[in-house]
Amino acid sequence: MSNFNSPRLYFGLVFLEIGWILDLVGIALEQSDIRYQRINPIGLQWYFLFVYLFMILLFNSAAYTNTIKTYRMLLLGLTVLSLAYIPFDIDAALHMQVDVNSYLSNVNPIKVVGLIIMAFLILAVFGSDDNSYFNTFRVPIIGKLCTKPQPDQQENHDSDERQANEYQRPAFDRSQNEYSAKQEYKHPHSPVQEFPPPNSPRSYNQREPFRRDSELPPTPGNSISIPIKETDQSSVPPAVPPHDLSVLPSTILRNSSIKPDLLTKFKARAKYPYYPNPADSYQVPFHKDEIMDVVDGDGKW
Repeated sequence: MSNFNSPRLYFGLVFLEIGWILDLVGIALEQSDIRYQRINPIGLQWYFLFVYLFMILLFNSAAYTNTIKTYRMLLLGLTVLSLAYIPFDIDAALHMQVDVNSYLSNVNPIKVVGLIIMAFLILAVFGSDDNSYFNTFRVPIIGKLCTKPQPDQQENHDSDERQANEYQRPAFDRSQNEYSAKQEYKHPHSPVQEFPPPNSPRSYNQREPFRRDSELPPTPGNSISIPIKETDQSSVPPAVPPHDLSVLPSTILRNSSIKPDLLTKFKARAKYPYYPNPADSYQVPFHKDEIMDVVDGDGKW
């Protein structure tokens, strides 16, 4: 049943077969009552019954192979043929009530109901176009059984539910090792908020919003802070600076501009300029290739 292109076609074929079964039951009951007659008065109804069976088999074959649109003209021809047979068959069944005994008055309605079901469903399911009234008609109870959401609509509905219950995480740009600025954090029940997730790497521009855009910021590994333990300078070899600093010979140099309580350990040459935060009075600006004194003030560098 998975090859049916719509649940409406599936239910149409099911009820079409139910109508044919009712027609078969009605004819069989009539035949059982008149089996001793020399001429069978309902022989033509048996012929119609097998015509309907052949037509239903063709409809099912076209539905199973998804070729309804390919063989639409053939199916419409069978529909016209069946609609021409069914009224005559119904009329013959109704007149059988007068010609035969009263027992058939309880049998013929079964056959008539089956023929009416077949006539309606053949016309509605196979004789209507995709944009016809029948295909767009919705019944509150049957419509839920005969319709199902499309895959793209179901995915959109699921994605909307997920977005309403959780944050929208920004995409992580591995090439720059920072979060992309194309997406934002937006809570569904609060005003627009822009903030990084907890314990997430922050870009250089987020740490230093006052930095000039024309200058190339240092990489996370570049730093001028080099911790040194408070030990005797004569017994300790010079500290190995990071790769971005060019350190002069490890000679203790004095500078008159440095406070007396700060001891100069060594000098370093900066590879990048630095512009401090105006709100922080402890930060000192320097330029590229400037030689600076690296000092220790009470263990703070």
